[in-house]
Amino acid sequence: MVLMHMADTKTFRNWGLKSDHIESLKIAPRGVTQQPEDVKVQCDQTEIYPFMKKDIRCAFWVVLDPRKPPARGGELQFQTIYYATGGKQIDTGGSGLTIHRTW
Repeated sequence: MVLMHMADTKTFRNWGLKSDHIESLKIAPRGVTQQPEDVKVQCDQTEIYPFMKKDIRCAFWVVLDPRKPPARGGELQFQTIYYATGGKQIDTGGSGLTIHRTW
């Protein structure tokens, strides 16, 4: 197994009238990318006050099986999906991550 640590920082704006925070982050394979064996996520849960912008950093650890090579020339592509309090999905314009396989 290969353990990879990655981090993603995004700027969020709270358009609501109450403060909120990023509760969780999920990653999902994009296209024919292999499914990770395991994913652990840790997000900055700092409050974002009404009408304010805030940079939020999320780190995650992905476990991949090196015996399952990616289909497209060594690239693994994942979509990042952010959730606020109460499980509300936040639209980030289709953000994602690309990993270039080196093993």
